[in-house]
Amino acid sequence: MQPKTFINEFPHPPMIVHFHPNTGQFKLDHLKFALDHKVNAVELDLHLRDGKVVCNHDSATPESPTLKQAMDMILRRKRHDRLQFFIVLEPKENSGALFEAILKVLGDYRAHLSTSAERISPRGVTVVITGAYPLEFYSHFPPATVNRLCIVESHDYSDEITDLSGQRFQWVSIKHSKKLGEDARRVRALHDGTDPAIPGKFNVRIWDCQGDLEQAIASGADSLNCDRDEIELFKKALK
Repeated sequence: MQPKTFINEFPHPPMIVHFHPNTGQFKLDHLKFALDHKVNAVELDLHLRDGKVVCNHDSATPESPTLKQAMDMILRRKRHDRLQFFIVLEPKENSGALFEAILKVLGDYRAHLSTSAERISPRGVTVVITGAYPLEFYSHFPPATVNRLCIVESHDYSDEITDLSGQRFQWVSIKHSKKLGEDARRVRALHDGTDPAIPGKFNVRIWDCQGDLEQAIASGADSLNCDRDEIELFKKALK
């Protein structure tokens, strides 16, 4: 049995606006746009370039900003509204070198992370690992090390992390089915811990819901992916 670590978060927004640009060259201006529009989460696609972790959807380019630059901008501009903010990271390769470089960067921001809060007051940023390789990322490190810097989607932490906030902190992402009843049943099961495929009580993020924002909202999900042209549409649909 691994020694338990702790997570201490501020309340989650009722519905999380999750900014994720899907194509093209990612720039810090895109991140600034999202923060100016008061999103609650940003997703960064990660690659290695010359030993540094950089952010871009398709591949590393000379123009790709580093993860450190993105983290610095988020922490400098994050709203102080006593709600939790989520930095969602997607390693684009199943690469130990990339995993290790990501965790090294996160270690420099330990003082800001909810997973390093231990028994003190909440910390307003939670890092979540998503994409095709979250469990490979998790298994690459000793649990007590990785658990203090981030959580990975679809992993049940009930025996590893003590939640000091009294709310669901585990995450899973599902693709929008375009069928309201199907999505809503899946979301309820993941909230309640009754989904046979993934035991444990999870917050649910829905992705690939372009054009169906209202239906995805009605599913009861906790978070929805939005590209830059969908942020205001999402907020309008919420109202």
